[in-house]
Amino acid sequence: MSKKSKIRAKLPKEMIIFDNPDKTFHEKWYSSRSPLDIPHPFRAVLLSVPNCGKTNTMMNIILHAADGKEPFMRIILIHPDVEFTKEYDRLEDINLIKLNTIPPPDSPYFDGKLKTLVVFDDYEFKHELNKETKHNLDRLLAYVSTHKNVSIIIAMQDPYNVFPSARRMCNFWIMWKIDPMSVMDIMNKLGFDSKTTKELFGLLKTQHDSLWIDKTKDSPHPLRLNGFTDIEIEKED
Repeated sequence: MSKKSKIRAKLPKEMIIFDNPDKTFHEKWYSSRSPLDIPHPFRAVLLSVPNCGKTNTMMNIILHAADGKEPFMRIILIHPDVEFTKEYDRLEDINLIKLNTIPPPDSPYFDGKLKTLVVFDDYEFKHELNKETKHNLDRLLAYVSTHKNVSIIIAMQDPYNVFPSARRMCNFWIMWKIDPMSVMDIMNKLGFDSKTTKELFGLLKTQHDSLWIDKTKDSPHPLRLNGFTDIEIEKED
């Protein structure tokens, strides 16, 4: 038997798991982990009309990240009125970078060295985005997040403007009291039928109540009310 044949003969009859050096920073759920300390890297969408609590929720997620291995060391805020907004200035000991455009995948902001959070707040995701901006947005969600130590939060007001790559790749959704019909397509992609969708949104009694849908791997809290209260769905026989 040749040397090559001997090596092949030792291979197990199952898929071999190879460690990915680009993903050593990936975090996991563990029993004592705070429900708001979402394992990094995550890609979250927050949907509501104004004045429901999107920014307050983002602040809580950022602060609870310190419960994990390390807090976010850099936050990149992408905002259309970045020179005026002061909401994130209260964050201490974090390198806050304010931009009004999406950096390319090879940007020095995405060097992979620091645990980074990219926040889109009130950013207009319109169909008129030029080719370069669309490319940067898609690569941010598809590659940069999982390989360059980056989590993403996208805060939006209109469910109909959730762009295709976000629908495909975001694994955490927080929604406030909005018309269930406007998010039916999103909820279907997340595994909920129309009846369950209406029941879930019926649990939101005030404009500040929020529905949390957590698709992170092995999440102990896949469905929640206001971040901390687990929701159980009755399954039909």
